[in-house]
Amino acid sequence: MEDRSAELRKRKKQNDDCISDDESTRLISTDGNTPKSTFSYEPLLKLIPYRHIVIFASAMLIYSNVNHGQFLHDDIVAIVRNRDVVGNTSLTNLFKNDFWGTYIVNKKSHKSYRPLCVLTFRLNYYLHGLQPLYFHLVNCLTHALVSVLTSVVSHKVIYCRYEDRGKNLAFLVGLVFATHPIHTEAVANIVGRAELLSALFFLVAVLLHNISIKCDSRIVEVVTLSMSVLTAGCAMLMKESGITVFGLMFVIDAFNVYATFNVSKMCATVWKIFRVVMIMAAMSSILFLRFYAMGWTKPTFSSADNPASKSPFLKTRFLTYSYISWVNFKLLLMPINLLYDYSYDTVPLVDCFSDYRSIATLAFFTTSFLVVLKICRKCLLYEFLTPEAWGMLLLILPYIPCSNIFFPVGFVVAERTLYLPSIGFSILMVCFIKNYIEVKSRSASHILLIALLAFYAAKTWERNKVWQTKEALFKSGMESAPDNPKIRYNWANYLRETHRYEEAVIHYEEVLKLQPDYPGALNNLAVILEKNDSTLERAREMYTRLILIVPDRAEAYMNLASIFNRTKDYEKAADIYLKMMSRHMYPILPTISLAETLVENNSLDSAESAISNLLFQFCHARRDERVLGLLAERRAALKLNNNRQSKQCFDEKALFTRALLLYARILHSKGLFEESETMTQSVLKVRKQMEG
Repeated sequence: MEDRSAELRKRKKQNDDCISDDESTRLISTDGNTPKSTFSYEPLLKLIPYRHIVIFASAMLIYSNVNHGQFLHDDIVAIVRNRDVVGNTSLTNLFKNDFWGTYIVNKKSHKSYRPLCVLTFRLNYYLHGLQPLYFHLVNCLTHALVSVLTSVVSHKVIYCRYEDRGKNLAFLVGLVFATHPIHTEAVANIVGRAELLSALFFLVAVLLHNISIKCDSRIVEVVTLSMSVLTAGCAMLMKESGITVFGLMFVIDAFNVYATFNVSKMCATVWKIFRVVMIMAAMSSILFLRFYAMGWTKPTFSSADNPASKSPFLKTRFLTYSYISWVNFKLLLMPINLLYDYSYDTVPLVDCFSDYRSIATLAFFTTSFLVVLKICRKCLLYEFLTPEAWGMLLLILPYIPCSNIFFPVGFVVAERTLYLPSIGFSILMVCFIKNYIEVKSRSASHILLIALLAFYAAKTWERNKVWQTKEALFKSGMESAPDNPKIRYNWANYLRETHRYEEAVIHYEEVLKLQPDYPGALNNLAVILEKNDSTLERAREMYTRLILIVPDRAEAYMNLASIFNRTKDYEKAADIYLKMMSRHMYPILPTISLAETLVENNSLDSAESAISNLLFQFCHARRDERVLGLLAERRAALKLNNNRQSKQCFDEKALFTRALLLYARILHSKGLFEESETMTQSVLKVRKQMEG
């Protein structure tokens, strides 16, 4: 035991010497050698006394060209069409629905539970309505604050042993983070606010946790630790990846137990172990509440969103997920070819070890393992977390939720999910320049740093332009990934919306060559083709294919019936509607319109079948026993099923009376005058109720 204490004192002395020596104020390089020169940017940084203001202003300036952008891509569903945002629901619904406004336990829900982020959207809408400028402005301000907080955390937590020199290093970390092009999707795309706010609360939680470790008062320690746990919970309610701050706090506290272990101070050690237990208990409790809110259900995604997750082969999933980690790191390292959607085969599956991508992945993970091993050895030797260790932790831990390690996610690669891991990357980048470039050539490190920041700023400014309009976004996707069916489909949709129908047809057909069973492309191509009588037959073929692929798509049935109606093939049109009704789909207005057309063409039996099916399925008809009895009698005569009953109702009673009057007309045309009179009396009864 005495030998252990002596060893600890020796290490402490080495540690103190390493930190306090003026010639060695920088962190020991990863090779363990004595530094050859001092890492110094004082000549440059003395000109900038207000570092945080510079970082904030830089972030705001670089993203100033996105403020006049439109609602794009996911913004339409998550904001413009989301009733939780535009105020058509109560505030409590924000905690019952997912990020997109779907009930969280619904099978169709993506289970993205971010109520606090949705609340900020709702506040935006309450103050300024659906004006994109203010939504974008909040995103830019949040990113600027996160950039400043990144510098603050770097100074107060990561480089706290470096005194004034730590401010300079932290300033560089903040600038690298503020300008990195990988953030354009998170900042310029309004729904990326979830990443921004989660990172904001993540960093605040780290600061509070650091205060709880360093403070002398036990009361202050408990309060700040509790506040850090609460803030971490808020980070998770902004975006799921926020939960990883608990993992970071766990590692910090666990390492603190190791570094400060002293047999003579067992009470203090027990308390530190208790802190670790409390952090894990808090994380478990929050995860429990998270899954409880989801109704203990898992999200379901299509194979297009994450092809590897649907592969039946474990080897393919393992190799592909591993390769995707390398792809994400390349995006951080070389943010040159950026893309707004990586679905389908944009990143092809890796299914064999001989694939060159497997070799690249193996080299990446081998190098990473060796670097992590060296960093860990140095941390254990000097008994404190080095900046490199912090960078690695902040890079790896926030990436875990989107890595497919524990559960499949709804995307292959998403640039916005790299927002939080890029904090760790920024720290590692500064460490690399400091430890490997500056020690060889100070001027080279200055040039490299300036060139890096200039490239980042220019690339970010240019990439922001892509997120300003729908045309620019979709066109950029076409230039980067023309073989992605979803990207080409989005471009075709834009062409259709701008009435460039001939071009749209070409691109829809290309989509179907890439993905023959793409429902949206089939439907939208058919919609264009049916505008011209010469291509009406092709439109009919498209709708028929669509019904085979998606049997419950009511729109396809209605459009196909409309085509038969235009070609005066009323019997086939009626058959289509009857098939649709057999699948429990009852479109009110189209069915009424079809029945009216059939009456005009003396197809009375088909008209009666359609309208009686409609009336029988809706609960308003049950208010009149005479009508119910008549419907049952007539349906028996037509050999229609009387057993199925729906609890649905007409949205408008006006449509209900129109359907009853039409049925009365059909019965009158068939010579069933008494039955017709019964329907007419029912109409009068409903009208009185409407007037009352």
